[in-house]
Amino acid sequence: VLERGPQSRAAIADATGLTKSTVSSLVADLMQRGLLSEAGLEHSGTVGRPGTLVAVSGDRVVGLGFEINVDYISVCVLDLTGAVRHQHSEQRENRGVGAEEVLSVLEEIGRDALDRAAAHGLTPVGATIGAPGLVDVQAGTLVCAPNLGWEQIPLTQELGRRLGISHLPIAADNEANLAALGGAPPVRGGARALPPGDAAAVAAAGRPNGWVSGVKRIPKELKPPMATVKTTKAAITTV
Repeated sequence: VLERGPQSRAAIADATGLTKSTVSSLVADLMQRGLLSEAGLEHSGTVGRPGTLVAVSGDRVVGLGFEINVDYISVCVLDLTGAVRHQHSEQRENRGVGAEEVLSVLEEIGRDALDRAAAHGLTPVGATIGAPGLVDVQAGTLVCAPNLGWEQIPLTQELGRRLGISHLPIAADNEANLAALGGAPPVRGGARALPPGDAAAVAAAGRPNGWVSGVKRIPKELKPPMATVKTTKAAITTV
């Protein structure tokens, strides 16, 4: 549905090779979990009753994106359609400032973002943080950031601890890598292109193999049977 846009259940069955009854059951489960929603009737011009289209829903789950740079800290919340639900940037000089002080500011704006998401009934399912410097992606550690004067900062560990989201998948990467993903073309299905150069927005969408690179990484209460998770060229991750 993300790749092809709103689809009828019959069209999904044709595309996947699943039976119509199986598709109907899966769609019903995904709709109950707030991951899909109905999007009007299909007007194909053929004889017979038109099918009801289903589309990706932006009303339930979101990704969190954070960026630390030399002169600002930013946070972004994106839903499954790629829509920005909250974005805030704190302009400040971070060169030569200790990691503890900067991470405390990140914690403050991060908690505000979580509160705003909760107020709209949105559930975070993962987070990504970008930083300027050499990042050990596997360990989630900022190994060296010469422009900040930092070394060996456990970004993902700190983010999880400070915001109380250690139970979620959290990834880290160089902010330039994440910003480059922002220039990728949009996918079909209604997900809009992310702002080029906006590392926080791309981080919120989830880097490839990042916060939802596999079914096992979706919180249990949101995990539908036979769900698959794909990462698009625009780094939008969804079910």
